[in-house]
Amino acid sequence: PPFVALTRREVSNAHIKINAMLFKNGEIPFTIQPSRYPRFVPSDVHQFAQGMAEMSDRERQQYINELRKELPLDEILADRAANIEDRIRDILDKTRFTTEISKAIHELILHGTGVMKSPVLQRRNYPVYKGRYANRLQRIESAIEQELIPAAKFVSIFDLYPSPEAENVNDLSYLIERRQLSSVQVRQLLTEDAGYDPEAVSDVLDRRVYSTGTEISKPLNPHQESYGEEEKEYELLEFWGMLDADDVTGFMDTSEFGNLNLIPVCIHVLGDRTIKATISPYDGMLPYHFGYWQQVPHSIWGDGIFWSIRDIQSLLNFAMAMYVEGKQLASAPQIAVDPS
Repeated sequence: PPFVALTRREVSNAHIKINAMLFKNGEIPFTIQPSRYPRFVPSDVHQFAQGMAEMSDRERQQYINELRKELPLDEILADRAANIEDRIRDILDKTRFTTEISKAIHELILHGTGVMKSPVLQRRNYPVYKGRYANRLQRIESAIEQELIPAAKFVSIFDLYPSPEAENVNDLSYLIERRQLSSVQVRQLLTEDAGYDPEAVSDVLDRRVYSTGTEISKPLNPHQESYGEEEKEYELLEFWGMLDADDVTGFMDTSEFGNLNLIPVCIHVLGDRTIKATISPYDGMLPYHFGYWQQVPHSIWGDGIFWSIRDIQSLLNFAMAMYVEGKQLASAPQIAVDPS
């Protein structure tokens, strides 16, 4: 039957308008400015700045007013704030932040919820070239320098499994992210340097413990139109939440928590083996950030354009199908008259 792509046009229009509104001239809309009365001043600006932590609010204001008489404090702090902003913008450009958030905006518009994961540590390699002179000929040597930088990554809502009872993001008790990896990606990503257990990873690869529950040819996203990308062999589950100390015994050291029963953890499971278990570095907070097109009460998921115009889309498809098949008269309201 014919299909009129009304939803696609509405989603594309909304996506273009939001991108044009948020990212004017391709610039990410944020700025960093120093506070009028900052709680801390760099110690290299003034020798007594380290004592600001013990000052009351009134003493801190008096101290900063005195500094303004001695130094161009506002200019110094403004210059450093500009340097911090430039550094953050460089990191966002290197990690392709606008590309990642554009994917989240697309799901937010279409399905009602967009999710970004941040901060995610990422290693970046930089080529470095050094020149050496020998007999008037310059020899160029290449090397690679590596840097660990924070990044923000898009996570599809079809790869997330929140705790069923959660009504909003703040109500989450745990969250599981599902990733599909090929055998090559498993060997590349899950290395000893990243904190994974190489013995457990090798065991899963040797026994070929593939992902279960879905067919290999079935995509993760049920609304995916193209079936060209098949599902990969291995399934990596990333668990963020609170667990009892007894549950993680043997996987991590819990002695520093004393008698506390619940521990905020991050656990990675590949196949049927736990390959990494660490204490959450975010003090129990989840590194997932949700955005909504239209928030729904008592649900962690929102409504998007797909849900909002589903009736109009169905009626338009029906009317077009009747028109193409020559049944436009039959689709109109009929009146029957009883002559008696």
